Amino acid sequence: MPTQVTPARPQRLFGISYSPWTEKARWALEHHGIPYTFSEHTPLIDELPMRLRLRKLRGSISVPTLLTKDSFVQGSLAIARWADANGHGALLERADERAAVDAWDARAERAFEAGRALYSARLRSTPGALEDAVPAFVPEPLRRTVGRIGVAFIARKYGVDYQAEAVHEATLAEVLTALRRALAEAASQSGGALRYVVGGHFTLADIVAACAVNVVVPVGSQYVPIRPRTREAWTRTALALEFGDVISWRDALYARHRRDGAGPSLVA
Repeated sequence: MPTQVTPARPQRLFGISYSPWTEKARWALEHHGIPYTFSEHTPLIDELPMRLRLRKLRGSISVPTLLTKDSFVQGSLAIARWADANGHGALLERADERAAVDAWDARAERAFEAGRALYSARLRSTPGALEDAVPAFVPEPLRRTVGRIGVAFIARKYGVDYQAEAVHEATLAEVLTALRRALAEAASQSGGALRYVVGGHFTLADIVAACAVNVVVPVGSQYVPIRPRTREAWTRTALALEFGDVISWRDALYARHRRDGAGPSLVA
């Protein structure tokens, strides 16, 4: 069992609320009952402040990043494993499950990256989505321009290829097909109960798989608050119709294992 801790002060998580990477980190923290404050990170605008916090003026940085009382933990997988080591409750990953969890995390990462590329492209063509993507303090006449600049920054930082839509769609279909196959195999062992992709019980693999589904159709806003135009930009309608069974599994998993309202965190 992981060590039970009661932090002297909450951890602080920097992330992007609608990002699948951030959702993976938040779910793990909340599964283990670890209190934290959440600070919304705005790409480009918050780049320099984050570099100063990390004391890293060169090289790559990204969110989610967790500030603990001792150090920074960077990356969603590292944060999830930190939560397993420092929280309480059932482990999300046993030692003999790590290889299987790693395999699902690698699949999910491919889906996350494909989804980010498709979302970035759709932001530019979905009416009002660019305006929704910028912080509330940006004046209305400047919101679309600032949104365009932010999307261009993301595209440069992560090498987004707007011309590869078919490739990204195929990647998502491949990951969802693998998940459908895993769930079918799990069904023979579950007796009709909620299926889990590794070991017959809830693990980090289920979290990353569910977050991969979120880049095709975002989960309900009671779990991850998301504006209507942002939701539209994320949604891949054809894939949603083709993989309705997988989306239903994701919804059932959230209903059983995720708290409404993004859990017990405090928003800073």
